[in-house]
Order: sequence, then C-alpha cells, then structure tokens
Amino acid sequence: MPSPTDVSRGDLSAWLLAQLRSEFLVGDAEAPDEGGWDQSPTSDSASYAAYSVLTPMPSGDISGPLADSSADWILPYRIDSFGISREQVEFQADRCRLLVRPTARLNLTLGNDSYRIQQVRTTSLGGVGRTDNTEPSEFSQSDIVAVYLSKEL
Repeated sequence: MPSPTDVSRGDLSAWLLAQLRSEFLVGDAEAPDEGGWDQSPTSDSASYAAYSVLTPMPSGDISGPLADSSADWILPYRIDSFGISREQVEFQADRCRLLVRPTARLNLTLGNDSYRIQQVRTTSLGGVGRTDNTEPSEFSQSDIVAVYLSKEL
C-alpha cells in the first residue's frame, strides 16, 4: 500500500489569494504595503485603504479511504479585515467570505494531485473590534473559513 499523500496547501492558498485579490487589497499572512493609512492620519491629505489578510491555520485530523487515508482535508484559513468604520469592515469581511466560497464543487490541481472542493464553511464569524491607537479609529474583524477537500482518486 502506498504512503498517504500530503496536500499541497501552498497551491490552495495561492488560489484563495487570487479569488480575494480579484476585488480587494489582500495580504498574504501580513498586511499589504498599500493597506492602511498612506501617511499620518492627522494629515489633511491622508487616506486609508481598507484591506484584508489571509492566513493559513493549523489543520486537524485528516481522513480518507484505506487506499489513501489522508485524501480528505479540512484546511482552515483566517481572514482578517481592516477599515475605518464598522460598515466598511463588515462589508469587506462579508464579501471576502463569499469570494472564497465556490458556487459549485470545483476541481483544483494542488501539487501533482487533483482535489475537489466539497464545501467552504465559515466556522467562526468574528466580532468587530475597534482600535483607538490612531485617530480616527481603525476597526477589524477576524473570520475563520474551512475548505473541505477530497482527493480525486
């Protein structure tokens, strides 16, 4: 019996980033350089660029058939969204969660293997936080989405 396979998570992360970046400024596990204030927020000409950050999270136990006991994966990602109002943060967070959720089961090549996204679930919908370290305040929200994958055997 062959050894169980590992999923090429980096390829999935790149795909998710492309989905999110199609509409928003999104950083890869760190804030994008263009995000936030472009200069001191107290300056009259200062502007703020709302942004999100996609971060891979640890994955729990995996499963699958005897032929490949690690063919099915649940891969969680944290999506942190930042803005200067509650409305802006919730709009961006809501839209980001929708962008990573395919409307139909989708086949992706991850590494050398073909996987099907069975579903994408929001496992944690974060509350809106307010930071008063700058004036005006900055708001944020952290959500967790889980991507359910099955290897096409």
